[in-house]
Amino acid sequence: MVDELPEDVQQRMMEKLLGKVNAERIKTATKGFRPTPVIVAYEYYQLPKQLFRNWRIDRIENGRKDQHLESLDTESCLIEVEALRCKGFTVKQVPIGLEPTKAQREQARSAGQKRRRSIMDKLKDIKI
Repeated sequence: MVDELPEDVQQRMMEKLLGKVNAERIKTATKGFRPTPVIVAYEYYQLPKQLFRNWRIDRIENGRKDQHLESLDTESCLIEVEALRCKGFTVKQVPIGLEPTKAQREQARSAGQKRRRSIMDKLKDIKI
């Protein structure tokens, strides 16, 4: 019965049952397929440039990130996050576009100065 279905439908069924990584691996497996455990987590974040409907939720399955939901307002995003947490998934917020702290700016500046100094020390013996 499953063999009679179109190939794309079979592929989607395998992805839902085994996960995308295992569905791709089973296509290329020559002998003895052993599925890897599927680890699913979610990340949600706010896009800094948009004024409204700027929240997005991404699904991460075994390290591969796919977009789960987009163009959400704050309320609907938090509702969806709570629903995912109730289902037992790991959901974390990712800060994007935050201004660096004073300590981070100072650390970056000193690292750049050290890099420039080391380059100049290497070039000081070269005569043009």
